[in-house]
Amino acid sequence: MLWVLLPVVAAIFYGIGSYVENHVVDNEFQRKKAGAFILSRIPIFCISLIVLLLIFGRSVFMVTPMDALGLMLAGAINVIGSVYYLKALREGDTVDITIFSQVGPLISLGLGVVMLNEKINSSQSLGFLFIMAGACVVALMSDGKKKHTPDFRVAGITLISIFFSMLSDVVYVYFLNRGGTTNLVLFGQTFFFFQIGSLVAMIVAAVLFEGWRSALGKVFIHGKKKKANYGLAMIENITWGIADSLAKLGLILTPVVALFSAVGRASGLFVSLFITFAVSKMFPRLIRIKKMSKQAVFRYMLSAILIVVGIIVMV
Repeated sequence: MLWVLLPVVAAIFYGIGSYVENHVVDNEFQRKKAGAFILSRIPIFCISLIVLLLIFGRSVFMVTPMDALGLMLAGAINVIGSVYYLKALREGDTVDITIFSQVGPLISLGLGVVMLNEKINSSQSLGFLFIMAGACVVALMSDGKKKHTPDFRVAGITLISIFFSMLSDVVYVYFLNRGGTTNLVLFGQTFFFFQIGSLVAMIVAAVLFEGWRSALGKVFIHGKKKKANYGLAMIENITWGIADSLAKLGLILTPVVALFSAVGRASGLFVSLFITFAVSKMFPRLIRIKKMSKQAVFRYMLSAILIVVGIIVMV
């Protein structure tokens, strides 16, 4: 049951981080340099490695060299996915990104079958379909006044981001070597090397892409809003760090990666909607949302029911 709860809680922190991230990237970064924001996470990744060492001690190193390299690869792949996600946020419409992000569990299911030889039983399959249906009810919802035409460039960038994100999860699970250790110790070992891989990838990017370094300097060192941007970046880093920790622990506990992904993606939809609604009420000048029609309310309720039913069926 815990593996169902963890992606839901992680989605809350991901949602907060994404909202802050979207604000900074949209207002401070040029389109071609949106990926530079990923470099702002380097300090928090260093801190997380120190924290993991303090908590788990030498046990984090008790993994085989092959498993360590595989987990580091998973971290590097995740950074690639994050860069494309930032590009999608900078160029795209939130509706498009939300719609195309729902293919994540399907990609995860395919990768899980091929790479992990995962199999899902009939109840898990039924629950998966219920959750995907509930997510699609919200993602494909229209206001009924005009036809929405997706931006296929943004669709492509989003799909690339989702593919690398799902691939990272599957590679992470592939190199889990339980070896009789507790789930908590296993989390410490695997997340430590995952973070190292992510950190190395970000440092390599910082060395190779001079334009990213200059963009980061303009936003956080020389910009007029540098203090505010730095504060927002710290909020984003902390929330994403917590979310990543919960997500990786959930991946250790989940029976099938695609099921974990389905719960997380569906939860993310409702978290994003809730955050948008809450911000619009607290800061009406920042965001204004239209009054929801009865049809929209019905679809939200139907979506929630489908997702809850899907989770109950799976568990």
